[in-house]
Amino acid sequence: MKFKSKNGKLYFKIILNEKEIAVSRKYTTQLLMEKGIAEIERTIHNSEVLDFSNQNDVFPPAEEIFG
Repeated sequence: MKFKSKNGKLYFKIILNEKEIAVSRKYTTQLLMEKGIAEIERTIHNSEVLDFSNQNDVFPPAEEIFG
């Protein structure tokens, strides 16, 4: 979905199954926003999806990593 902020900047949101999963950066022109959308459409099929929503301890404590 495409939006316009209060200061006139353009941005888009990616919504999947009625849930917002991403918000784009702000663009100054319609053309730049369309290029941003095209970039997502072109590369999304190669993207890896990491879903941590069902796990509490995905990463080990910082002390274990950094000492």
